[in-house]
Amino acid sequence: MQASNFTGKVVVIGAGHVGATVMYSLLLQKLCNEIVVVDIDEDKASGAVLDMQHSTSFFTPIDIRVGKYSDCADADVIVVTAGMGRKPGQTRIDLARTNVSIAKDIAKNIAQYSKDPLVLVISNPVDIITYVMQQELGAPPNRCFGSGTVLDTARLRYACAMQLNIDVRDMKVYMCGEHGDSMFPVWSSAYVGGAPLKDMLEASGANCEEILERTIGTAAEIIRKAGATYYGVANAAARVLSIILKDENAVLPLSKVQEGEFMGVSDVALSLPYVVNKTGIVKAIPVPMSDAEKESFKASAEKLKDVIREVSV
Repeated sequence: MQASNFTGKVVVIGAGHVGATVMYSLLLQKLCNEIVVVDIDEDKASGAVLDMQHSTSFFTPIDIRVGKYSDCADADVIVVTAGMGRKPGQTRIDLARTNVSIAKDIAKNIAQYSKDPLVLVISNPVDIITYVMQQELGAPPNRCFGSGTVLDTARLRYACAMQLNIDVRDMKVYMCGEHGDSMFPVWSSAYVGGAPLKDMLEASGANCEEILERTIGTAAEIIRKAGATYYGVANAAARVLSIILKDENAVLPLSKVQEGEFMGVSDVALSLPYVVNKTGIVKAIPVPMSDAEKESFKASAEKLKDVIREVSV
């Protein structure tokens, strides 16, 4: 095989819709030279891999194959996508009991072969699974984190951009907290072209609460209409992986186990903006929040802690 001009090995745990689409996004964006998928259903995994192997003739060749947990030993990043999918009418929290047990098993297998893994969790409910994975692995929180509100932030920015008819890349706003119903936008620090974003939206006739409600409900709408959501989350994951593999020191709102660094919140995983590079999460961005937004963050943390206690992780 012809050598590629990029480096990096990514192991994807789970060959379902999300896992396969993550692999395909990595292939299209040429982010690494080796992609390994691990799945309990080897036929499903090998089928997806074979399909993608055939497409490598249209790109710079990449080694895509089915592997085992032993491949985690020298992986640059391990992406956890395995778990039961969210069904129509089901909340992310409803998934917790089933997917927590799956996550514990995955963590044990990873720990058997990798002593210092860098793990990106995508499986839902991502905040709960991130907490479980970090606890089970015993990894530093900056080395085991979740995709969090990366996609939710993208959805909010898209909605704002459509309202204002301005390039979505110029929408500077973050969704924080839980990847779920209690997440919230940090309007007080949001802007576009230096102007307060919320003021711009209200001047255009938009109702910011309606935009937020649509953003929160988008995943359920997609699941109801299409049966699953995976393109958006796969590209969100690919963006995180790109930052890591290219050592970009870029900022994303990721789900990390809190250690009391923000408003004293600890022992729960939820999202804030962080600087990320090849070592994982480097530091938090001290995004200014209003008193109401701080209360929303605390409320989101308490909601997630209640779930953690309920599933006894």
